Amino acid sequence: MSRKLKYSNIVFTFIGVLSHIKRHSQSIIQTNNDRKGEESMKKYIVTIFLSSVLLLLVACGKTTYELDRALSVEFEGYDEYGIAIISVDKTKVYNDLSEVKKLNERNELAELDSIISSLQVEASQIESLKNGEEVELRISYDEDNRLDIAFELNEPKVTVQNLEPITTLSQEDIFEAIEIQYEGVSPFLQARIVEDTTNEMLSLFTYSIPESDKFYKVDDEVEVIAEPKTELIQSGYKADEEDFSFTIKVPDQQKYVISWAELNEDDQKYIMNEIQDLVVARIDSRIQDNSVYEKGSYITMGRYIDESGESILDETYFLFLKELESGPFGYYDDVNSIRFIYKNEITFGEVFFNREYDHKTKDYYSVVGASNLIIDEDGNLDRNAVDFATFSNPDTDKVTVTNETVNKNKDKYNVDSFDMNES
Repeated sequence: MSRKLKYSNIVFTFIGVLSHIKRHSQSIIQTNNDRKGEESMKKYIVTIFLSSVLLLLVACGKTTYELDRALSVEFEGYDEYGIAIISVDKTKVYNDLSEVKKLNERNELAELDSIISSLQVEASQIESLKNGEEVELRISYDEDNRLDIAFELNEPKVTVQNLEPITTLSQEDIFEAIEIQYEGVSPFLQARIVEDTTNEMLSLFTYSIPESDKFYKVDDEVEVIAEPKTELIQSGYKADEEDFSFTIKVPDQQKYVISWAELNEDDQKYIMNEIQDLVVARIDSRIQDNSVYEKGSYITMGRYIDESGESILDETYFLFLKELESGPFGYYDDVNSIRFIYKNEITFGEVFFNREYDHKTKDYYSVVGASNLIIDEDGNLDRNAVDFATFSNPDTDKVTVTNETVNKNKDKYNVDSFDMNES
């Protein structure tokens, strides 16, 4: 006999029983009009009805287990990023069902264990949860089981709650744990990160400058990268990935002078006064002592000069940015340099070694200069850093002097000539 037909027969039998109860009750009521008999009859009717229902359930053989009693749903994490943790006490389910079904046989217990092993409870959404939204639970198991066991949930929907609030980080928040400091002099600055060890962001991010070996100058942009150490969500934070990169402009600070016009009027006067003092001390005094040498041929020395005038400024060159040779943080002189060509008019006396100069008047060229010119963020010259010096040997040939003190350096400098009279 099929299960469907079997259930139909049971239903018909149940209907027949109810009909019999109805007829029998009416008969009794009619023959028993006193109140006591009526109350007894009501009890009889209830007893017969419950017995009939029990008979129906046993006949069907279906046992439905309400899983709510063995189910737990908890929510962890942070609002909008929470997760659902679902657990089923399968030991409780096993014990409850084995007792209700009165299972003793080994094969029946094995079947029950198999059914419970297949039992799974899943949520419509288990992550990215936020407080207040509903999650629907779904049960899956081996429905076609030989023990005719079914599972159901009285409350298949649960409300997400108890998730902690999450903090949204701005770019300012992310980079407030560090500052950028600079070592060297512009345009040979190197940027480095200085961390605030008291700031919580250091536990969440590591910071770096991708071009850490690059030289920077004032107004250049330095890029700093923040790399999350772990998932920020795990620590209760979230941030836009675009905010993990920060660009900061190099502020005004010490820089090498690249043109005469960068020096204020007071500093220009200071340099020219120092240069003039150097000319008098080293060039004019040497000529007055008759100690003149010409590069190349040995012409004259000692007392072969009859007379000479004072040195006068003849030409100026500004050499900028010598290549650094031993790293960015050592002491450098002559990184930039302004060089002045001075001219003296010299009249020779009797020259025994070279009659071509005998009693002749010639121009005599010398080079002096100032190097390592640095101005601070206010545009003032660091006068302690300036080096004043003479360059190469003097010569009666201006081209020789220029080649020796300027042209040979063109591969290492940006060379510019200018008129000192320009404003």
